Amino acid sequence: MNAGPSQGGSLMQAVENSAISPARRLLREETHAEHVRLNQHPLLRGITKPDYPMSMYRLVLVAYYHFYGAIENAIDRSLSAQSVAFSYESRRKLQWIRDDLAILGIDPEDAALLPRTVLATLNIMNIGQLVGLLYTIEGSSLGGQVISRHLEMHHGLTPANGARFFYGYGERIPEFW
Repeated sequence: MNAGPSQGGSLMQAVENSAISPARRLLREETHAEHVRLNQHPLLRGITKPDYPMSMYRLVLVAYYHFYGAIENAIDRSLSAQSVAFSYESRRKLQWIRDDLAILGIDPEDAALLPRTVLATLNIMNIGQLVGLLYTIEGSSLGGQVISRHLEMHHGLTPANGARFFYGYGERIPEFW
């Protein structure tokens, strides 16, 4: 649990925590360690820095292409199996990654770029797991906004020329979040 102002946390953090639902607060707390660990992954570490290599950025997009392919298939299977009244269509991100890769001249299905190990099939067994996955995926869109600004500033990448995925929903992010 996040510390309150009297426990060393900031007043802003306490106000922010009081404004979110208990479910969202729990999801945030339970995924925090994994979020921090992901940000330290060798492919992502430094992505907001001016000297971040474009070769690394290309590898990130290829990895995300394969990851989001598996994730979106799992979401589709889950929504069909559970008959949930929710459409994921407007939230799909795989096409954004495909677009970025095409602009950068990369075929993620090239044999040299395929995952070296078979990606595990993700089975979403219940609505709780689906909500947790969607929270994580949609939450990454918030971080993508920060990354998008740095990609434009340091590498000249915009949603129209190779940074569509990280731009995400852009100005519309509040309505999706």
